[in-house]
Amino acid sequence: MGFIYADGNVCDGRLTIGLAYRDVEHVHKFREFLSSNHPINRRQTISFDKPTEEARIRIGSQYMCNSLAKWGVMPAKSLILKHPAGIANELMRHFWRGVIDGDGTITTSLSSSSGKPQWAVLLTAGNAEMPQGFLDFIHHNHIETNATVRQEKEHKFRVRFGGARLAQEVASLLYEGATVYLDRKHEKYLECMATPRLR
Repeated sequence: MGFIYADGNVCDGRLTIGLAYRDVEHVHKFREFLSSNHPINRRQTISFDKPTEEARIRIGSQYMCNSLAKWGVMPAKSLILKHPAGIANELMRHFWRGVIDGDGTITTSLSSSSGKPQWAVLLTAGNAEMPQGFLDFIHHNHIETNATVRQEKEHKFRVRFGGARLAQEVASLLYEGATVYLDRKHEKYLECMATPRLR
């Protein structure tokens, strides 16, 4: 469901999911999970003011949309979405992995002092609720961090977990032993885990 929280859109009884075409296999995974034969379309779109291609699936199901609405997935949800209450603790990491797959980043840059990779896990959203919910989840799992939710623009809020130790702990919590994930993010997780921690 975290994947739908990040990349799903509901309107008029239809669920639409569109991903950059390079992630088309993730859309196939979603369709297979639903045992669906709905077409996956390749279409031109605009992202960050640049033309791009996306893989899109659209499923008409009022029942599905009503069920998602009970968990907070509404039309035009970006600015009002809140992390859901009622998800069992053992399922929370799967929910947040889906959110990070869609709206998060696992990234690296070179340290200006050591020249070695510096990893970070980030979540960006249109309001503070989702990053704060993710931060609360990290604290609940006893990962020590001084991270806070920061507002970068009017509708852009972010929480960042930087540094080899912290990034690896957060990424491991989400991806270790997982079987469903965005392949591209999972590859970044593996790269992150293979990086020696700086002492």
